[in-house]
Amino acid sequence: MTSSSTELTLTPTKLEYFDDMWALQSRAILLSLHQVRFFFFFSKTLIFWLLKKPNYSRKLDPKAEDGRRALILDSTIFHPQGGGQPADAGFVAGSTSGAKFVVDDVRSKDGLVLHYGHFENCQDGSGPSLKEGEEVSLHVDAQRRDFNSRQTSFSWALVGYLHAKSGLILSRARKRLPFLRRAIC
Repeated sequence: MTSSSTELTLTPTKLEYFDDMWALQSRAILLSLHQVRFFFFFSKTLIFWLLKKPNYSRKLDPKAEDGRRALILDSTIFHPQGGGQPADAGFVAGSTSGAKFVVDDVRSKDGLVLHYGHFENCQDGSGPSLKEGEEVSLHVDAQRRDFNSRQTSFSWALVGYLHAKSGLILSRARKRLPFLRRAIC
């Protein structure tokens, strides 16, 4: 975690996409920047494969850093993963530093939205970086948001239709209809 001369308190992130779901650009203040430890994909199949594969080339040290960072902003237009919809992607640009942070995953925890990604053109840790308290501009990938929104709407409409026609319950649909697992979960 970076340190800051100005003490910023972490308040719940304002979710601007509730005010305007079509907004693809906005401004925010960077509250916190964190180094992310080794990232595990939380898939039972993948973890089982990693544990069973004897000659896996990467050392599975949970304390190892993988270069990813997490930003916490005072407000966001990035939709985190949830409710069956995948997370938005895009980038965050610093207004004074000129740094560009590529966002590839967004998650929400305890009222805070974490924007996961990496700095563009910054493999070894050198180069421009964002500073806590800096104003940043947010840019959401429009095509990905549109696709995710349509896919999620279709999935929920299909579940509603199947429920109305056959009394299918969502928890049973996940077990019986494998294509819904990917779309809904």
